[in-house]
Amino acid sequence: MASPAARMINMFQQLEQSGEVDEVREIAEGVVLVRGLGKYLHLDREVQRQLETSYPVRRKDDEIVWGEAQWVEGDNAALMYRGRELRRGNMWFQEGDPKVLKRFLRYDYPGWQYRVLPATSDINRCPELKPTYDAYNALVTSADPTWKANHVIVTHYKDAEAMIGMHSDRTRSIVAESLITVVKTGDVGRTFRITSLDGETELFNEVVEPGDAIVMTLEANARTKHGVPELAGQVVAPSGSIVFRSIKEWYKWEDLEKREEAKKRKHDAEEEQQQREDLKRQA
Repeated sequence: MASPAARMINMFQQLEQSGEVDEVREIAEGVVLVRGLGKYLHLDREVQRQLETSYPVRRKDDEIVWGEAQWVEGDNAALMYRGRELRRGNMWFQEGDPKVLKRFLRYDYPGWQYRVLPATSDINRCPELKPTYDAYNALVTSADPTWKANHVIVTHYKDAEAMIGMHSDRTRSIVAESLITVVKTGDVGRTFRITSLDGETELFNEVVEPGDAIVMTLEANARTKHGVPELAGQVVAPSGSIVFRSIKEWYKWEDLEKREEAKKRKHDAEEEQQQREDLKRQA
């Protein structure tokens, strides 16, 4: 059987030959740029705007509603990276209702926190994205059934200072030999950068326009780093992305509840201890 990289590029080249996408360019082994994939996936530029206006937003100090479709913004403690505010917001979706399954798909990306996991909702609760999700899975499973995505992260960038640092996706929760697909959304493109793992070789550093996609095999992800650089000083219209992955790791609802309860007990005990110390100093 051909390698995942060979099967992936063959799948997209067939779409290019039939005129269903605009261009397929191999960036490196196992990494391709697919211009116009959004059209094939029934994804237009209004989708991000619809998502931003149709769902509640959890900002600083707001509580996440478990299992509901919602935005979590970068000033919410659940999304902060090592205590720092992020200049972006996210939504998370999985296949299957966590309220019914009583479990969440867990993708452990750099900076991920357990307390953001309850923000994951069922993709069926998002009619704006469901046709794109279905079209994507119909495409990739025609080439390899194991490529079926079951997890989606939607991102919107707050402004030109929003960025994603160079990184490789953590693979322990991702299905072996599956794909990672990033489809750009919004009104304008953003620069997407890919380098060798050591950062010495620049493989790609171009604007990816809305509707275009970067797709890579899991093996290619392990050999490279990717990121979205800051665009300091530029005015940027709404921009974001949708990322499809195949995740194999589940986390039980009840285990997450226990974890949150334990964290609250610890926090309450620390506050009580601090109050006692304050009273001693005042005595």
